Amino acid sequence: MSKLREFITNIVILFLLIYCLLQSFLPVFGYTFYLPFNFSELNDETFNFSRLLLVKSASLFTMALFIVNYSRHKRPLSAIAPLVVMSYSLVFFEILFYFTVAKTTNYSVSPGLIIFFTLTAGLLHYRNIKDSKTIFKN
Repeated sequence: MSKLREFITNIVILFLLIYCLLQSFLPVFGYTFYLPFNFSELNDETFNFSRLLLVKSASLFTMALFIVNYSRHKRPLSAIAPLVVMSYSLVFFEILFYFTVAKTTNYSVSPGLIIFFTLTAGLLHYRNIKDSKTIFKN
């Protein structure tokens, strides 16, 4: 890859990282934004809208984490790794939304989902470790 194309790719990856991190954590502070950069305050939103914000935050945080991981290692991880990270992200944001978004909206946290995704993340985590050892043998 030419130096210019590699530089442009790195700039795009950096922009994606910043965008994903901002979009992941803005709902925690009571805001969201839509492109092209229109900020919107979260007021008494419905449960379904808040659930979509949770999934959006977890998805974009997962994407940001994979951008960082790719930048560090310059290679993709096993195919199951995104499922592991997404499960952990859903648990993290479900708990985080309990302390933030649920205070200003009518969102209610689902303990069943927290338990389900914690167990799922744990099971998939160990499968990922096993797969990583076979994929990335040196």
